[in-house]
Parts: sequence; structure tokens; C-alpha cells
Amino acid sequence: MNAFSSSFFRMADPVGDRPTITDVATAAGVSPMMVSRVLNGGSVSSAKRAVIERTIRTLGYRPNEAARRLARRSRQRVKATPA
Repeated sequence: MNAFSSSFFRMADPVGDRPTITDVATAAGVSPMMVSRVLNGGSVSSAKRAVIERTIRTLGYRPNEAARRLARRSRQRVKATPA
């Protein structure tokens, strides 16, 4: 096992061992909500934004598009109940 085998330094693996928002947050020393704000264009100080963006690049984080589509679809559904 080498020094780069820990989850802190792991790089994105196309087979499915991709870094998560939690991995990025842990590596950057911030909360997952702060990482989410950066990804979604929310209000974050420029210093924290720079650290998080650098960590995202270092870890090779990419948002899971399938999960985003599922979340978007579930928010757009209207639940109808029979009268």
C-alpha cells in the first residue's frame, strides 16, 4: 500500500470508485454543504471557493449526472391523489 492509496488522495476511477462531495469536503476541511454551494453557484467567500475548486480538480470530482437527473425528476413530479 503506498502513500496515495488513502481516500484523501484517490483520483476518480471511471469504473465507479469516484470521489464524492463528502470526500471533497473532508479534503478541503469544509462541510459538504459548502462544497454544494460552490458547485451550484451559491454564496461562498472567494478564499474558501478557491480551496474547494482546487480540491475538486485534485481529486478529479465530477458530479454524478444520473443522480442529478433523478433528483430533478423527483422534484418535478406532481403527486395526484384520487378524489
